[in-house]
Amino acid sequence: MPTAFRAATDYAFFEAWARDAGLDVTRIGTGPLQHLSWLVSGRIRGRERDIALSVPEVAAPVRMHVVTQINHIAAHSDIQFIELSRRRCRMTVTVGLVPKSIAARLIVHSLRLSRPRLTRRLNRGLGQFARIIAKRARHLPD
Repeated sequence: MPTAFRAATDYAFFEAWARDAGLDVTRIGTGPLQHLSWLVSGRIRGRERDIALSVPEVAAPVRMHVVTQINHIAAHSDIQFIELSRRRCRMTVTVGLVPKSIAARLIVHSLRLSRPRLTRRLNRGLGQFARIIAKRARHLPD
C-alpha cells in the first residue's frame, strides 16, 4: 500500500490534530478503513458548527470516498491516489455539493457564483493537506 494512502487514512492522527485545534471529535464505528463516522463540533471560522463525516467506501490503495454533512449541505468528496513512483503520488480530489433544503440550495447557488475564489481556497487547503500527508508518509515505515 502506498505510504501516501496510509498517511491519508491515519484517522487517529487527524482526530488528534482536530482535538489540538480545539474541536470535539467523536468516532463512531471501529472498522479499519471504511464504514467509520465522526461527529465533530466546535468553533470553526468564528461560528459554532456541528459536522458529521463518514467514509462509506475505501478501495485501498487507490481511492476513498468521504461524505461530509454540515447543516443542510452534504459534500461528497472522492479522493484518488495515483502512484507515480515509489516516493511520489498524485492526489486528485473531486467534490460535489448536495443541498438538503431550500436555504441550502440558495447557499450552494451563491457558492457557484464565486467558484473561482472558492477553487483557489480549496486548492490552497488541499496543498496544505498534501504537505501534511507527505510529511507523515516520510515517517511511516515501508
